[in-house]
Amino acid sequence: MGIRFFSVDEMTCQCRYNLIPFQNLCSNKSMMWVSQTSNQSISVTNTSGSTAEGANLVGNPFTSTIAANSAAQITNNFLNKNSSVLAGTNIAVYLWDEGINDYATINNLSTATFIAPGQGFMVVAKTTGNSTLNFHEVIQKHGTTSFYKAGKEDVSRFEIMVTNPENALNKTMICFLPEMTNGLDHAYDARKLKGNLSLALYTKLVEDDGGDYAIQCLSPIMDGVSVKLGLRAEVTGTYVFEPSRIENIAEDIPINLMDKTTGIITDLRKNPSYTCEVLDTGIDNDRFVLHFKDAVGIEEVNQTGAIHFYVHNQQLLIVDDDIGSGTVSLYNMMGQCVLSKIISDQSTTIQLDLPTGYYVVNIKTDFSLLNEKVFVR
Repeated sequence: MGIRFFSVDEMTCQCRYNLIPFQNLCSNKSMMWVSQTSNQSISVTNTSGSTAEGANLVGNPFTSTIAANSAAQITNNFLNKNSSVLAGTNIAVYLWDEGINDYATINNLSTATFIAPGQGFMVVAKTTGNSTLNFHEVIQKHGTTSFYKAGKEDVSRFEIMVTNPENALNKTMICFLPEMTNGLDHAYDARKLKGNLSLALYTKLVEDDGGDYAIQCLSPIMDGVSVKLGLRAEVTGTYVFEPSRIENIAEDIPINLMDKTTGIITDLRKNPSYTCEVLDTGIDNDRFVLHFKDAVGIEEVNQTGAIHFYVHNQQLLIVDDDIGSGTVSLYNMMGQCVLSKIISDQSTTIQLDLPTGYYVVNIKTDFSLLNEKVFVR
């Protein structure tokens, strides 16, 4: 008997492991791995409305490594042979990465990836009910040679990672390739499979379809593009954003991370680290934006309307001709909120008992949004 294959909803044991054989993974002894040398066809399921809909745990049944993607072998690879079986938003394999305590997403935009004999991984089945996943003999490849690393090395890639206060890591990647679009590109965009319940970093498609993406592919950077960066954070405290990979992107193209809460824009080329505070747990799809080229696009920050302010003698004077209710917050250059007040009058004065230095003033009302840097003496 070969490897048994399960949908996530059918499993009663924990499946966050790369290393197979499966014996001792759970009490079901029928899960012992027996290697195969001929073509294997396995049924995978998609149960509508289930948790992690369509996700199935599978594994390499052969005695040799298999080519996972086109960079490992141009045509005879697992993804190309099974693209019609996998969900269009998830044409990828998901390998558990103990380093980030989450799934690493591998598709045809990733560098050459080989899956070891017996190694388990997740796939997402396309249609409700049963479909057949195929392991063809021809996808067996020797994974230690560099020959198979040709294929997708000319792709422009930007990968960003975030670290939370508990030193947990999470990553997402944006790629640039001719003929890609701002919407869903099958086999090039891959949704996030979230295995870490406390931390997730992902992007939203420029033409948002509601999904959270681990890999997003766009056309080559010409006039600039802006991408929403989503964050699931279940721990409050200090978060650090850093590029973990920049490949084949011209050095004269700025990569700006905008924090719309603080108003701070960081060129990750010049300052490859941005630190900020997360005060509320949960999902935030609107705080962070990545701008390739100028920091403009999705949403302009300085929509000032009829509001303006002055800083003098350790006092902040806010004048709002529209008299909208809202809040004013001040952030230091580390992105930490040092002051927050509710405002509701045409004229508001706030005492600033703060150390001398630069701060970002963020004012949000019913009619206005304003972010500006000030110097407090």
